[in-house]
Amino acid sequence: MDLIKRNLADTATYRRLVYLLSALALGPLWFTALVTVWSLCFGLAITPFVIPLLVVLAFMTRGFAAVEAELAQSLLDVDAHAPGVWPTRPGFWAWLRAQFGGGFWRAQAYLMLRWFAGFPVAVVLLSVLAAALGLLFAPAWVPFIHGGAQFGFWKPHTFVES
Repeated sequence: MDLIKRNLADTATYRRLVYLLSALALGPLWFTALVTVWSLCFGLAITPFVIPLLVVLAFMTRGFAAVEAELAQSLLDVDAHAPGVWPTRPGFWAWLRAQFGGGFWRAQAYLMLRWFAGFPVAVVLLSVLAAALGLLFAPAWVPFIHGGAQFGFWKPHTFVES
């Protein structure tokens, strides 16, 4: 019981909850943007328009990774940084190749995981929190439901019963 009280009083618990719940808004945004730009890149692969799209994809991925790194630093107190880019040779093509190094692919993988794993976890977490708050405040709203509430085997009708 002491562990539960200590975790409820700790502000880090609520910061971690906010980080998990942020996947509800950010996960679909990252996924939609990345899939859209990747689809455009594949669709325009045989045209010269793919080069500006690849540059947009690289900058977009690094920007999204920077947002996620900042969130992780501020809410989780971890040392997270967006991947950096260091071309080994001068020139546009060397710079473009450097944009798609290992950091780019790790950022892409993390942003996709934020959607595929983070979004369902956030939905379950939000559902559990909403159900807990609903049951916590049940004595206030149960008397106003015609016929009482139904909680499985228990059917309270009044404030005292609930």
